[in-house]
Formats: sequence, structure tokens, C-alpha cells
Amino acid sequence: MNAAFNDLSTDILSQADDFAEAFYRCLKGTNFRVDEWNRAVSHIVAIPAIVNGAFACELYLKSMNPKKGEHHLKVLYEGLEEKTKKRISSNVESKLNGAPWFKGFSYHLSRASNTFYQWRYIFEEKHSEGFYGTFINEFIAFFSTFIKELQNECYEKKDYPKKDMDL
Repeated sequence: MNAAFNDLSTDILSQADDFAEAFYRCLKGTNFRVDEWNRAVSHIVAIPAIVNGAFACELYLKSMNPKKGEHHLKVLYEGLEEKTKKRISSNVESKLNGAPWFKGFSYHLSRASNTFYQWRYIFEEKHSEGFYGTFINEFIAFFSTFIKELQNECYEKKDYPKKDMDL
């Protein structure tokens, strides 16, 4: 067991797993149907998925480097060891590089840094038409990949049973 992990980080990791599971459950579609263009569609709960995904990422980062009072993903990420940061960013980049919207790990980490707070109160903001479709898809793809990489890092550093969470 890695000395950097203690009971607090084990508790944080367990809670991170729960929020990651909530993220994936929100993305499981319901009410499957065929739309007017003959596409298979379903209803997902996107905003709660993104909020849960952001909080899961925050908790995974805190389990590797607890920083009391900090909630910004970028700040928490920057507090990790260099080799850990490089491994995470390289893995996320390799999985998302082909996506036409992907502008690099740093760009998306910066955009997602305060998501947990901002998206809980997203109804208070004015948005341009198409905002939800574009950003929701990007955030879901980014958090799906980021969560898996953070889980890999956490479980590699600690002898802790990994939960089976698949979308």
C-alpha cells in the first residue's frame, strides 16, 4: 500500500466511486424511441451527470493529493506529481484526440475546472442557442475519459478493489 494513502483518502476514493457511478447511471438512456429522422434516441439526465462527473473527478484528485478547501479541478490536478499528471494527460489526449471538438487536455481541464459549482446553478446563466447540445456532449466525453484515468491512477497507487463501472 502506498504511504500517501491513508484512511481519509480511502474514504474519499470510495465516495468518488459513488459519484462516478451516479455519473454513469445518469447517462444510461431511458424512453428509447425512433425519432422523425429514423434515429434511435433516448432521454438522459445530462446536467446531473455532468455535476456528478465533476464532483467524482474532484474527489479522485483529492484522494491522491488532499487539499482542504480547494474545489477547482485544475488546481487539484496541478498539485499532483509530474509523472502522474503526464500519465493522465497523455492517456486522455490519446483517447480524445480524434474528436473534432477536442482542443487538448489543458484546454478542457481549464474549461471544466469549476464545473461542479457552475453547472449546479446553470439555470441562472444565459446561454446561446445550441449551448446545451455542444457543451453537454463535450463535458460528458471529457469526464467519461478523465474519470477512468483518475480511477486508474488511484487504484494503481493503492491496494483497493476497483468497482465495475461501465457506460
